[in-house]
Amino acid sequence: MHIFSPFRTPEKPIMNRFFWRKAITLLPLLLIMPAVSLAETSLTLSEAIQRSFANHPELRAFSYRRAAADGMAQQARVGSRPQLDLSVEDALGSGDYSGADSLQSTLSISWVLEGDLLQQRGHSVDVQKRVISDEQAIKKLDVAAETARQFLTVVVYQQRKALAEAARAQAESVAKELSKRMDAGKSLLADKLRAEAELARADIVLEDLDHEIRGAKRMLATQWNARQTDFDIASGSLAIAAEKLDYEALAQQLSSHPRVQKLLSQERVAQSEIALAKTEAQSRWQFSTGVRRFENTDDYALVAGVTVPLGGEQRNSGRIAALAAERDRYRADADAMQIVLEARLYVLLQEFQHAQHVVGALREQILPRLEKAQSEARNAYQLGRYSYQDWRGVQQELLATRSYLLDSQFKAQLTRVEIERLSGLPLLGSDEVNP
Repeated sequence: MHIFSPFRTPEKPIMNRFFWRKAITLLPLLLIMPAVSLAETSLTLSEAIQRSFANHPELRAFSYRRAAADGMAQQARVGSRPQLDLSVEDALGSGDYSGADSLQSTLSISWVLEGDLLQQRGHSVDVQKRVISDEQAIKKLDVAAETARQFLTVVVYQQRKALAEAARAQAESVAKELSKRMDAGKSLLADKLRAEAELARADIVLEDLDHEIRGAKRMLATQWNARQTDFDIASGSLAIAAEKLDYEALAQQLSSHPRVQKLLSQERVAQSEIALAKTEAQSRWQFSTGVRRFENTDDYALVAGVTVPLGGEQRNSGRIAALAAERDRYRADADAMQIVLEARLYVLLQEFQHAQHVVGALREQILPRLEKAQSEARNAYQLGRYSYQDWRGVQQELLATRSYLLDSQFKAQLTRVEIERLSGLPLLGSDEVNP
């Protein structure tokens, strides 16, 4: 039944009907496709670090190392197999012992008491697994810091491009104004040509920055093992907070830094190896029991035995002494590592505080004065009191100062990343990326 007309009309060819039905179905998608293709995708620092945690090749390798350690822990708790022994005596001899009439056969089973040894072996392997966890925590801090550095590199190139676009717009405006002034006989041809050359240089700078941005984004994507980028913009800011970081509060956290904890874990590994060596040095009693058959009387008898190793109590003394020295070395290394980290943290805090001072002075004192100077220089040029070179000098000084501010902020953020890598704090204040 046709709902468009009360009269029956000839059907369209099947192919046409199919085409129009598909067109009506796809029409909404066709309408929104341009909007989707034009939308820019953004990536935050937290998202970038989470991607690195999930797909960084060196972090993914830890899952295999942990699986291998689990297998070793399981194997360490497996004891020696019991032994089944069959022996034959008094057969195939001479006289009364010829043939098998006087044969004696013994079937026995023997085993070693090693319950405490297996327990100590398992404990030793469990402690070694802790070292793997510490190494993974160290690698996560390093991966997060490197991802943050690559991310900030993309951000700083994006902001440099924004400055370059503003400079290009300014150069274009100046070139147009000088062209009008020259036509009116108020400016020299040389000034117009210099302004046009400046505009051409601005175009080159923009093109260079496009290349730098693409390269920086590709390097960032390698952190999560990707060969292509799937984002357009790194959504972040280089602005730094004005609060002062407390050295004492940060230094207190260095004792729990994964690098220090790894050395302490290695100390515990050495201690467990000492305990294992002492346990292995103990005599292992071996028991056996079985049944003996006497062919000449057709009788059976129970047999039992015990084997006690003699000596050997000091056979691991050299290994124990070496492990004790290694344990003490790890403790000394842990103490030295903490001192080095504290010194490094102090130096970084000094650099960060200096960067805060520089950024504050640029934003609050220098840039406002230069912006006002640029406005005054433009007015002076229009009144004929300034030459084009003087006016352009003020413009260049303002652009250079803005670029210096951007570089100072970038340096400060990199210093902040290193501080947070040392202290183990969330990178750039994001709780989501705490390893």
